[in-house]
Amino acid sequence: MKKLGIKNFLLVLASAVIIAGCSNSLDERSDSSENPSAVGSVFVNDGDSRAIFADGIVSAVATVTGTGIKNGSEPTGESDVSAGKGTLSVSGIPAGKNRIITVQAYNSDGKINGVTMRAVCDVKAGENTSVSVNWASTALGNVFAELHSLGKDLSSVNIAKIKAAVPADVSSPFVNAKKIASDYVSDSLKSSSEYKLSASTVTLTSKNISGYKVYAGDPFSEVQTISSESSESTFQVAPGTWPIYAVDSTGAVKAFGYGTFTDGGKHTINITNNGSVKIVVDGTVIEDRIIVHAKGYSHIWAWWESDGENNNYTGGKWPGKEMTAEVNSWYSTEIKTAKCNVILSNSGKGQTSEKGDELTAGEWWYKDRKWTDCNPEKPNTPSVQASVEAGTYLSAQTVTLTSTNGSSDVIYYTTNGTEPDESSSKYSSPITVSSSLTLNAKAYNANATPCWGNVSSFRYVIDPNADLDAPVIAANKPTGRYKEALSDISFTITDNKSEGFAVYYTIDGSVPNTSSPVYATCAAGSNSVTGKNLSLAMNNSMTVRLLAVDKAGNENGPKAFYYACSDVNYSADRWDPRQESIYFLLTARWFDGDPDNTIGDMNCSWTEARANDSIPSSEDGFTGPEDVTWRGDFKGLVEKMDYIKSLGFTCIWLTPIVQNRSPLCYHGYHAWNMYKEDARLVSDGYDFQRVIDEAHKRGMKICLDIVINHSGRFGLENFAEVKYNRNPANFPVPQGWETFKYDENAYQAAYSNSSYDYINSVSQNYPNGWRYDGLRSPGNYPAGWTIKIGDTDKDVGGTPIPAWADFIGDVRPFTQADKDTYGLSDQKRFNYPTTESYCKTIDDVGTPGSLTLSGYASSKRRIRGHNTGFPTGSGSFDNYPEANLDSLHEDCPDLNIENPAVQDYIVGAYNRYIDMGVDMFRVDTVMHMTKETLNDHYWNRFFEEAATPKAKEARGGADFFIFGEVGNFVNNLSDKPEQLRQSNYVWDNTVSGPLAGSGASNNHLLNGNEYRAISKAHKAVPESDYVVSAIDIISHNGFCDGVGGAYGRALSNSDAYWDSTYLTWYTDSHDYGPNKGETRWKGDFAGAWSMLFTFRGIPIVYYGSEIRFAAGKPNDWPGGGGNGVNMSLEKTGRSYYGAHLEGSVSATDFGEYTASGEVATTLSSELSKHLRDLNRIRLAVPALQMGQYSTEGHTGGWAGYKRRYTGTNKITGESVDSYALVGVGAGAHSWTGVLSGEYVDIISGDTVSANGGSISVSAHGSDDAALVVLVKTGLATAAPGKVAKESPYLGF
Repeated sequence: MKKLGIKNFLLVLASAVIIAGCSNSLDERSDSSENPSAVGSVFVNDGDSRAIFADGIVSAVATVTGTGIKNGSEPTGESDVSAGKGTLSVSGIPAGKNRIITVQAYNSDGKINGVTMRAVCDVKAGENTSVSVNWASTALGNVFAELHSLGKDLSSVNIAKIKAAVPADVSSPFVNAKKIASDYVSDSLKSSSEYKLSASTVTLTSKNISGYKVYAGDPFSEVQTISSESSESTFQVAPGTWPIYAVDSTGAVKAFGYGTFTDGGKHTINITNNGSVKIVVDGTVIEDRIIVHAKGYSHIWAWWESDGENNNYTGGKWPGKEMTAEVNSWYSTEIKTAKCNVILSNSGKGQTSEKGDELTAGEWWYKDRKWTDCNPEKPNTPSVQASVEAGTYLSAQTVTLTSTNGSSDVIYYTTNGTEPDESSSKYSSPITVSSSLTLNAKAYNANATPCWGNVSSFRYVIDPNADLDAPVIAANKPTGRYKEALSDISFTITDNKSEGFAVYYTIDGSVPNTSSPVYATCAAGSNSVTGKNLSLAMNNSMTVRLLAVDKAGNENGPKAFYYACSDVNYSADRWDPRQESIYFLLTARWFDGDPDNTIGDMNCSWTEARANDSIPSSEDGFTGPEDVTWRGDFKGLVEKMDYIKSLGFTCIWLTPIVQNRSPLCYHGYHAWNMYKEDARLVSDGYDFQRVIDEAHKRGMKICLDIVINHSGRFGLENFAEVKYNRNPANFPVPQGWETFKYDENAYQAAYSNSSYDYINSVSQNYPNGWRYDGLRSPGNYPAGWTIKIGDTDKDVGGTPIPAWADFIGDVRPFTQADKDTYGLSDQKRFNYPTTESYCKTIDDVGTPGSLTLSGYASSKRRIRGHNTGFPTGSGSFDNYPEANLDSLHEDCPDLNIENPAVQDYIVGAYNRYIDMGVDMFRVDTVMHMTKETLNDHYWNRFFEEAATPKAKEARGGADFFIFGEVGNFVNNLSDKPEQLRQSNYVWDNTVSGPLAGSGASNNHLLNGNEYRAISKAHKAVPESDYVVSAIDIISHNGFCDGVGGAYGRALSNSDAYWDSTYLTWYTDSHDYGPNKGETRWKGDFAGAWSMLFTFRGIPIVYYGSEIRFAAGKPNDWPGGGGNGVNMSLEKTGRSYYGAHLEGSVSATDFGEYTASGEVATTLSSELSKHLRDLNRIRLAVPALQMGQYSTEGHTGGWAGYKRRYTGTNKITGESVDSYALVGVGAGAHSWTGVLSGEYVDIISGDTVSANGGSISVSAHGSDDAALVVLVKTGLATAAPGKVAKESPYLGF
């Protein structure tokens, strides 16, 4: 929210408007015709008048109205105003009598309340004259404006009568213009004394605002200065509704609102400061209003639903309220509420959204599909950046200074440590820094608000003997998997100087710092040391993390090295990621193999309070103590992995497995430590390495979901943490912790290390050492502690505090210094969800707030937008570059992935999994990162690691693969900005958004019947053999239009990608149904899958879809409407699946199994049978996995294509050539122009022939899922026989 930065400004609109045809005498009248060339001017001058409370006039606008001038097409003129003066002209005014000239003053953010003046004149053809517009002329102008609103023909109004009725001895606010106009219309005008209004007498009382000034926004009242902590005074205010401002000694507005003052009335204003300043007028607290400015939208519809009631603020009839026209197609209005939803439109057409955008108190601007809290058409307050980062250098540096608004900013600088001003050196060319100095710079822009930016300070030390290089760490063994135990893992560390260094390490996944165990030391006089040997037994794994620090403070690390010793021998059967079919599951919601790590989250798990409170179970859905968020685990996944193979799937996609931390993190996307697997997934003997090994033993692959873009709500442990405001009084102190004393100085010491690369922290954990991991209780509730159950306070003293109940280890109040520094409000307890401010992050450097992409790249920050809250909003999804730079959600702090330290942290964490043998990455929220950063700093490094011998061996020789989630929840690629389109992210940096569109590639298309040679130019990482692709969400959205809708979108978009045969797609997912649907899909799975498993791309099926599990339920929590915060996961699409997997299952091959118990029932569903047959079909035909396609020559059904793949098996070296015809949908299918010869119908086992390149067959089945697959015989890859055998949708 933006508060107007306001200052006192003396002004008079003693305005002269020069208008063609205006008579000098307001009494002189004559008929005239329209003169389109009429012009005029307005002057705004300083003068001796009362202080109008304003933000500084920057422009004035004159509008001409009157009889015969059409509403909405009134002639206007605008002028810039500098030092209170400007020249304004209005042209194209229809000639006529009694034209009303209205002059409105504007500051940089909009109209200045209370500064509107009027005059009346005639417009004659061909004459140029002037009219004065001032407070004296405004009273008459106001009367004519009232007459005009009453529909009176102004050309017939007797101006002499009106002038006689207007009191000449009072200012316009004290003239009852409305009454004069009414009496004139009724021919009952009285003497001028009858139309005088009297000032309101206002008693002002105040407390704790000494030094403040209080302004009323009328043009009459005096400024009130508060000189004591408690005061009372009386002053006069003109009648009307005026803004009230309370302004501190710095000129900052601390409170703002409106009061209505009556004719001669008595009123009270009370202003208090009890942590926040509040204004009370006549006993009513003045709440902030919402001020809306919209570019190109004339109407507003505003409402807010509270306690089941819908409050409409714009009349209750669509399209709502017509806003006030400003200038340059801007419209504005005020809404008297602190929160509402808003839809903008043009008389009901072209509305901005379906559900509305939520606004809170403040002033907002809407332009180009984006809300901002400042005028987007004015310059930003300038901020200076330097091309060379502050620091120590060996030689002279040439520093280029730039500012926010480019050449329109003027930069002043000093090199002697003083603060620059307009008398300092003006920057014009690069500065050579040849000796140590502090360069201070400050920029000015006359049109910005405020005009002056803050001082940017850059300290440069030039020292040719400085030590700037950190020690280098080298491992004696390559990372990865070994088939024998290791006893001699060691690391050699070498420095560029011989002044000594120390090396610290951890092997438990924690981040090493200078308090960690010492791995090795190097004494002065030497520059290299090899540390002690570390050992690793068979069937174990270990991550060694090292931090090397030299005497100069240069640091290398933490560096991570992963080792595993396993006797598992794995050779992949499938070398290409397109050969996979993927089953997608949430590990924590899958199957509970270890009840000991079954734990709840603080929001939607079962608790005694929820189970027994006043919310009926029929509404809240809590089923009992077993309804917890963290139920599934690695042990359960291994135990039921054969279920997935029994369905025929070859690959398992797992949601993120790293240690999470948030009030709701079972899904895995809220990382706290990327170097640890979450303890709620791990059991003895069942770590993630075993999951990989068990999959590979079964000939299956693992796709691991990773997050690069963001962390969880609390940041990354000991690397980029977020500390929230917590009031300890709101939380229980566990028994045994009573002696703990919070030490603010010790806490702050943890965030004062100048290197920003690690934190030598003074622990502020409680004495028993409890650290949040979601598993262990911190202790018992103190004696007498109560919790609310229904209407009863239950004593829970002495009972265990749940492990997941609030984050007691983070109890920390904001200090007064925090409040002063960051402008924080009163202490609040943290509740979910919230956008509440936070105080500090470890990367607390530089100016708070958002930066540009280049600014982030050069910043030491590790989290974007820190200290001012995480910037979120519609821009986070729809606009460039906001989608790349803003946080997509308030509980997902955006990591500064341009920062090298962040890059090393993330790459090091995920390279561990590549070394373990993970086969592919699915990457979350790719659209919220720039393609260039991903290509240059992440994809290339992942592929480099994946290509190492150890990593390839761990994958059995198969290719590594990355596919990203690019949130294009739209109907067409063109519906997103070019840089945010899903197609853009599969190309290298030389291919821009427009080129990554229609016709960009034909790598997916057959050349007639021949396999087309693939062009490898411009793939995302050209130097790698591996591929980056994306989820085809646009085609996924098409399923809302039926199976044909998805197919049609796939056909129309395929040529926008480097190779669309690498795209992944699905009907349903954990986040959205088709077209961003909020519930799990209830559509035609069978028909959709018949196409997904045979057309281009890699098919994905979301867990449970094989039995229509949770169909129609909300995808995620909260999803219970007004009761959403009390909703169990059991009532969502992420329900626990384990009950359907009880029993035993053993898979002998893909789609071949034996089973008993409930799992046997699950596997016998009709959709399960259909999936098995589709997986059998796809697995048997390389053309359906990797082939290019063509739809030429096909008729029948709702989809049909021919596919061919020609290549070499990368593992065996064998030649592969496979050709197939596919028809989807019931009835006859025909092809022309295909390869002649024999084909095997692999659903029926029949042999059919194509004579002269033509063939006709009928699909198997009777609805949209019906399918026919014909495989050509006689090619290098033999056609299989009959492979389908059980799908009822295929006639079985």
